[in-house]
Amino acid sequence: MSLLDKASLVQIPSGYGEDKLYSVIPDPNTLSELVINGDFATNSDWTIGGAGGSISGGQLTLALGGSAYQISGNIIANTQVEVNIQGTGTVYYRFDVNSSSPTIAATLPYTATVNTGTGNMGIQLMNLGGSVIIDSVSIKSSSDGDFDFSRSSTGTRVNSDGYIEEVPRNQLTYSEDFSSWLTWQQGAALPVTVTTNVAESPTGTLTADRIQCDQVSLGSPNRVGVMQEVTFAPLQRFTISVWAKSASGSNESFKIIARNATGITGGAFTATNEWQKFSRVVEMRDPAVTVNVIIGLYQNTDTTTTDIYLWGAQIVLGETEKPYIKTTDRLDIPRLDYSGGATCPTLLLEPQRTNLQTYSEDLTNGAWITSNVSVVPNQTTSPDGTTTADKVDYGSGSGFIRNGVTLGSATTFSIFVKYFDVQWIQIMTSGDVNHYANFDVQNGVLGNVGSSTEAEIEDYGNGWYRIVAKFVSGTFAGQPRLYKISSGVRPWAGGDGDAGSYYMWGGQQEVGTFQTSYIPTASSTVTRNADVCDNAGTSATFNDSEGVLFAEIAALANDGGNRSISISDGTTSNQIVIRYSTTANQVTAYVTDGGVITAQFNYTLSDALSYNKIALKYKVNDVALWVNGTEVATDTSATMPSGFDELKFSRADGINDFYGKCKQLIYFNEALEDAELTALTTL
Repeated sequence: MSLLDKASLVQIPSGYGEDKLYSVIPDPNTLSELVINGDFATNSDWTIGGAGGSISGGQLTLALGGSAYQISGNIIANTQVEVNIQGTGTVYYRFDVNSSSPTIAATLPYTATVNTGTGNMGIQLMNLGGSVIIDSVSIKSSSDGDFDFSRSSTGTRVNSDGYIEEVPRNQLTYSEDFSSWLTWQQGAALPVTVTTNVAESPTGTLTADRIQCDQVSLGSPNRVGVMQEVTFAPLQRFTISVWAKSASGSNESFKIIARNATGITGGAFTATNEWQKFSRVVEMRDPAVTVNVIIGLYQNTDTTTTDIYLWGAQIVLGETEKPYIKTTDRLDIPRLDYSGGATCPTLLLEPQRTNLQTYSEDLTNGAWITSNVSVVPNQTTSPDGTTTADKVDYGSGSGFIRNGVTLGSATTFSIFVKYFDVQWIQIMTSGDVNHYANFDVQNGVLGNVGSSTEAEIEDYGNGWYRIVAKFVSGTFAGQPRLYKISSGVRPWAGGDGDAGSYYMWGGQQEVGTFQTSYIPTASSTVTRNADVCDNAGTSATFNDSEGVLFAEIAALANDGGNRSISISDGTTSNQIVIRYSTTANQVTAYVTDGGVITAQFNYTLSDALSYNKIALKYKVNDVALWVNGTEVATDTSATMPSGFDELKFSRADGINDFYGKCKQLIYFNEALEDAELTALTTL
């Protein structure tokens, strides 16, 4: 039997949606059914009450004022359950059978995750008004192994192709709800009408919208549509796509259009009686960054109606279509990151940061100041796969390109650089002679680094390196500059050598002692909010008496903060915690029972920035910490907390958030044997 067969919650980054990070175990498809005869195959197991009702032909029909109920030992008080009721009408239900407790209204078909409360446990269905016919009732213990996720902003990741992309990559909001788009009309056409969720989509769900306009002989041309405003980098190429199908029974003409203040471009298409995906590659050839994206119905003769179904609109950067991503507000989507050429993703969780460098991808803009340097825009493929990287040409001798953002505290500056014909480059600031670092962008190695500076060079593939200078001490003044240098031992501000060039893209200046994922900017600074990932599991998931919490994790930096993963009752009085501590390369694990720490371990890792496999086993008088295949600490006199109902990437009270990378997070509701812990934690 695999160790995973013993796990009660497994988070291996693989699936996500808006506001959710999905866990692999528990699988909601394998949960036990708590209702007996929920498909009404027979007229047994249900008691009809009130004004009555009947079970026949696989259906429960309730008279007005009628009810049906069953008492069930399977349904437990104060637990979360997933309720699914299929049928027609509005039924009212409660778990405290034959009581006066409040009911829950369910307009059928109905699905929800709810708490059972207390009382005489079972399920009672009532008709309190209208006609109610129920085809099936299902209640299952809530899997709830999924994490709630929020960030309230977009972010970037490295995708499986090795390119940086915004998350979500679909630049449109409300991709399946065209009623949330702006309406658009041109000429004498009447306003467009949008009716939501009226047709089966290409995926078989009732989520396709109908777009209509009654023309009523108002003249030609008559043009209507739905529209969004989207902001792009200047001269950005992007691909617009949407699924379309005629709703009238006849072919319908429509266009996909992009326009801004000075230009318009688009393509004409014909929707038939079958779903088809239509796409258009667009480049706005002027520097305006706000684009109106229009899906328009065009009729060049007067007709009775223009009528079309739409579903699944998407815009992605670049000239290649990508798999469709559904969106609503685009703000709260986890990032599964493939940095470093990884074949399996890791969950990336980061603190809030702001890119203070405006026009991060347009080094021709006045936000970048040059001396003996010229910039040619959009000369090669950038790390995001688009042709937006600039060629930066240096004259002979000293010269630099810099931004206008002055340091005021510990700051990290980074930029993506690709070798053209110069091997070495220097990042420095004008405020401190020990603020500098030299980088070999041909071979990906560091040269000399100033004593008040830390530096890294990160390989992003295709010849691109992200060069990073962290100004962690000294005098915080001046602005970061990029000098062309002839060797890795050149001193501060040591620009020299023959004329030469680099490719550059994606400048970022952020307050802090380490770099975070790239934040693109245009005319203003941009803030990526902190990732919050919590609220996985229920009381049914966890065992208060014994278990194992296991994580394969890497820190973003030794940043002097506590970064925790915990199981708890929602308070710090009862919790089990694994965390990176304020001490560099130290992992701490502890158990708190009734507000008292009953077991605690501190262990120094060889490198917290590399992935480590860490497991904390807990059991009365038997607590142990395992790291990378070895038991490193034990405690034989520990009491255990109670009331566990939540796993989160923070301390129990929501502070000390875990910022780092997680390949897997697993909870076992039993204490594993030593041989199993060895296998689990061995790298």
